[in-house]
Amino acid sequence: MTYQRERQYIFQLLNAVLSSNDVSCETTGLDWNVIYKLCKYHKIDNMIAYKVCSEPFALIIPEDIVSKFRLSLQKAKVREAVQHIEYEQLQQLFEENKIKNIPLKGSILKYYYPSPDMRFMMDLDILCQEQDIEEAGTLLKKLGFQLKYPGEHHDIYIKPPYLVIELHKTCCAEDEELYEYFSTIWDRSQKREEKNFIYDMTWDDFYIFLIGHMAKHFKYGGIGIRSLLDLTVFKQKLEKNCNRSYIENVLKNAGLLKIEEKMNDLAKKCLYTNENLQKDTELINFIWESGIKGTSGNKIGFLIGNQGGKNRKILKGQVKTLTSYIFLDRNHMQAMYPYVKKCPFLLPIAWLHRGVKKLIFEPQRIFKTIQRIFDRKNVARTSKAQKDAGL
Repeated sequence: MTYQRERQYIFQLLNAVLSSNDVSCETTGLDWNVIYKLCKYHKIDNMIAYKVCSEPFALIIPEDIVSKFRLSLQKAKVREAVQHIEYEQLQQLFEENKIKNIPLKGSILKYYYPSPDMRFMMDLDILCQEQDIEEAGTLLKKLGFQLKYPGEHHDIYIKPPYLVIELHKTCCAEDEELYEYFSTIWDRSQKREEKNFIYDMTWDDFYIFLIGHMAKHFKYGGIGIRSLLDLTVFKQKLEKNCNRSYIENVLKNAGLLKIEEKMNDLAKKCLYTNENLQKDTELINFIWESGIKGTSGNKIGFLIGNQGGKNRKILKGQVKTLTSYIFLDRNHMQAMYPYVKKCPFLLPIAWLHRGVKKLIFEPQRIFKTIQRIFDRKNVARTSKAQKDAGL
């Protein structure tokens, strides 16, 4: 079952929240358990709660569902408050220690939603200059954060229960389409008023980065409804500050203009016009099924399709994907096993270490992954979604 009515009604509720519009209270035949689960899966339950926890909805929706949405809203407000306080403390430390940084994505965009807690954030993303990364990490540790996952592109710090900070060394990884463009981001960014070390991207660059990040997630597992919401909010509140011809030129050169146009068109249709959706049904279903950051099954399907070359030879892609799964690349292995960075010749030992560990502790996961690699239907499905999205 695809629960088309429930999905369509969620879009209507989102429209009402973003635009302060009315929405029909005729909910006969809707499965509110499904609506809640879909919203939870896409991390928009706290946003929908603004409507369903107020009258007249709170009087006509099952009480247990209202309670779940209300709890989601309360948790989101607490999460936002904690994230805000920690972020302010970190920025104060950055100012005192002269660490230049650029806040990325949601930490900026959330303030353009009707309320910042509506834009659920799993982590805070901050770009620092590479020479400052080590000192910035030391400052994070002073605030109680622990380095959980070191990486070539960014380091991930955690502080339970709510806080994850991605400390970026570059905006994009080397294999991303916009890597070269964003390698000069510091030259184009501007110092924030009344601050000495907080910088902001131009709105053109902010939007280009938003599209690049969305495309990356689409190719590595899929995107969810929140990506459509981000595009909608940007269009409503910030597009007037942008140079459209400049943006189109950059995205076209990076091969991302088609996905940008497609996703904006899809967001408009789903959230506002609700028309001409029939030809996009499969793509919309794919987005609903992908959740907030995609699925491992989607990721495998995309990998096989892409590794199969332009002619999409599935067997070739399957063999390459299986090989890359068993023999993970050096960057990932260094992050998992630091001794590989110190002694590169120990990479084969690390592969063996990882393989034995997975066989002992995750045998079912290994079997499921291999099963997905040889699932031709999934490869065809993800390849079609990628094509439909304009990638």
